[in-house]
Formats: sequence, structure tokens, C-alpha cells
Amino acid sequence: MNSIRYNIIPCPETNDHEVQILVDDIDCLGKGQMGLDPVALSKTFSESQKNQLTIGRCGCGCMGCSDILVTVSRNPKFVTWTFSDDRIFKFERSAYESFVDRFLDDTSWEDINRRIERLVSALFVGTTTKDGLNFEWASARIKKRLIHLSYSDASGQRLYDFGWDGASEELAIKQARAFKRDHFPE
Repeated sequence: MNSIRYNIIPCPETNDHEVQILVDDIDCLGKGQMGLDPVALSKTFSESQKNQLTIGRCGCGCMGCSDILVTVSRNPKFVTWTFSDDRIFKFERSAYESFVDRFLDDTSWEDINRRIERLVSALFVGTTTKDGLNFEWASARIKKRLIHLSYSDASGQRLYDFGWDGASEELAIKQARAFKRDHFPE
């Protein structure tokens, strides 16, 4: 039986973070690969009833470029990960589910910018522009003292932004609510 845990570390090369998944205390991705950003991995785990799970990305940091996928099989007692190189890891199901739950609840890695991104995203999730673009993400890391909102559809992306002081959670939420009220009246 294998053990599983994670570390979340800053990834300056990509201006985000990386989740290192450790199986039996060894990074299961290996050299030249990078763990997903916690937000991306959270989405992957939230969709994890499917039998494929993306757990890593290419060393360049881009999703969709040499992603690391595992095939996931479940039974009442075990969860098994099978890699394309035929490595197989088997976890006790309750331990695996505890690992996933701990990860999904963990915000200890967030600095102020990442916390603001999570909180602002929660305010805008499900919003659509008048011309049909859907909310994708919020970022406080593109430019200091600005929060960017990404809206997109199959034809492209549009960024919106609003200011904040770069330090106050309360001000960021206040500014986000004002922006939402002005641009997405109910």
C-alpha cells in the first residue's frame, strides 16, 4: 500500500504555485515536470469522478503541454493510480479521500494576492458579459494594485480590471462588489 501527501511551493517561473504530490515521500512527477497550481489541481480533484486525473504539467509551466495524467480506478477499499509509464500506486480509499479533502480545504499557502483571487473569483463565478463571455478567473498578480478578471468564450478572451490597495482584503471585496454592481446588475 502506498502513502500520499503533498507540498505546495511558490513557482516564480510561472508566477503561481506548484503542488508536489509525494507518493511514499517521493515526488511522483519526476524531473522536467511541474505540479499543477493549487487552483487547477482543486478543479481536477473536484471533477475526479472521471477516470483520468491531471496531476502535472510540462516543465515549461503550461497546462496542455505534456500534462501528466493518471488513470484512476476505485473500489470500496482502494484507489489506484496508473501512469502511462505503467507505474501503479495503490492507496487505502479512506486515506486517499482524507488526502483529497485536506488538500481541497487547505488555504495555508495563500498570500494576500492568492487569497484575494479566491474571494473575488467566488463573487464573479457564473457571471456573463452582455456579449456572452463567461467568467474564467481573477488575478491580483498581473500588475500591482490591480485585480484582473478574465472573461472568455471560444472566440477569445477579454480582461477587465479594477484597483485596490494591494493589502486590504476588505477593500478588495468592496471594490469587487462595486465593479460587479456596475457591470453585472441583477
